[in-house]
Amino acid sequence: MEPIVHTIFEPETSTWQYVVTDLSTKTAVILDPTADSLLALVGEKGYIVDRLLETHVHANHLTAATYLQDLLTRDGKKLDRLLDDDEPTFFCGDSIFNCDVGSARCDFPGGNAKDLFQTASKLFSLPPNFKIYTGHDYPPNTPRSTPQAFSTVAEQMEHNKHLRTGTSEADFVRWRTERDAALAEPRLIHQALQVNIRAGRLPRDGLLHMPVNVEGW
Repeated sequence: MEPIVHTIFEPETSTWQYVVTDLSTKTAVILDPTADSLLALVGEKGYIVDRLLETHVHANHLTAATYLQDLLTRDGKKLDRLLDDDEPTFFCGDSIFNCDVGSARCDFPGGNAKDLFQTASKLFSLPPNFKIYTGHDYPPNTPRSTPQAFSTVAEQMEHNKHLRTGTSEADFVRWRTERDAALAEPRLIHQALQVNIRAGRLPRDGLLHMPVNVEGW
């Protein structure tokens, strides 16, 4: 039996979050949590959450992982575990997006356009009918009118506007690097990175440290 994937879109940050469940056991996994709507869904369906997963350290919104962990932890058992590189493979986070959006920027801490190209190549080596669920969608900037949670490997290989089959690594790295250099930083990047690297917890001193803009002084 295939797992059931519930897709929940958070329009303020154009973020996808997911609840994946095995109906035979009612156990569920939550991926990239941001909102209380996840709790409502889990309660309505009677699911038992045994994992909270983050696909990456989000740079433009705050995770609700620790908040949900505190509410969902049973018998003192925490839900922390680092995943290996290839599990689960079909939730790609902020690496590639839907075909008409393309790829994610690579200029955040630890980002690298060459690494992103290699990640996309790895995703495209999956069976063509595999669904790739993405971390964001931005339909107002595309011909589509509603957010789309996934596309297939075959669709990505044929239609991804940045990474379709035939795109060379050198061309992608050059274009992505030049493009990223012209983009403004996300509005919440400084808050998000400090909180999300700690799975939703504040820094130890309880303070968010923000850079001071002294331009023009």
